Amino acid sequence: MRKLLLTLWAFWLSCSVHAQMFTPSASALPDGQLNQAYSGQVINFTVPQNATVSGSVVEQAIGVVFPQTQPVLGLLNIDNQNFDLLVDRTSLIVQGLPNGLSATCDATPCTYIVNASGYITIDGAPTETGQFSIDILTLTEGDVDISSITGGVLSSFGLPTSFALPTPVPSSLSEEGYTMTVTDPSGIRSINDVFSIDVFPNPTNGNFTLSVDAKKSGMALIELFSIAGKLILSTSTKVAVGQNRLPLSSDDLSKGIYFLKLTLGGNQTLVRIEKI
Repeated sequence: MRKLLLTLWAFWLSCSVHAQMFTPSASALPDGQLNQAYSGQVINFTVPQNATVSGSVVEQAIGVVFPQTQPVLGLLNIDNQNFDLLVDRTSLIVQGLPNGLSATCDATPCTYIVNASGYITIDGAPTETGQFSIDILTLTEGDVDISSITGGVLSSFGLPTSFALPTPVPSSLSEEGYTMTVTDPSGIRSINDVFSIDVFPNPTNGNFTLSVDAKKSGMALIELFSIAGKLILSTSTKVAVGQNRLPLSSDDLSKGIYFLKLTLGGNQTLVRIEKI
């Protein structure tokens, strides 16, 4: 029993290392403002000794390193399995940042050996608004444990219980799901569970832009009301998932306060616009 508990404890620790490679872990990063210097978010990390790789990656690697096995690889059915990887080194790639921001590692290139610590700095000045999903992806090198599949159809090939992957591969060390919101300080922002919008510039004396960041596509109804509640404009437009920029004009409007309402998928937002 004591040996079993120690084994489970060691397994738990290895899983915990995977989850805590990055600090902070995937979460909401500080908000940014359009064309203004970002705060310089720092994400720290330490490369763990163990990771996992998918069965599809392992199958391809076996075919490259042991080409004699290619005729039977399709019989393994390991696409949905994960395999333990003894990490040698890993490279980091940051994706999803808004234009104007960049991610810089404290080492060049952004590659770190096992047990090494480092950090990523996100800085710059964002040049677009909206909500952004940011991922830190990893390409990892190391030895993969295939002891669980060396029997069966592979038993006649005399394969080792582990081997070095021929190329860096995607691994479980990736940290996906950071978020960042960038707003225009001269605009008005509204948000709900389905979409968020920016209106800028605001106040306006001519053309302005309605930016819609949508989580689902559909036909959006745009309505403009006077401060007294009179409907002045009603139009529909197709909205795609992601960022949509819709140019609008206030040339025909008198100076004053107006309210723009956008409806999409049964959800609505109402924002205040001033014509000067």
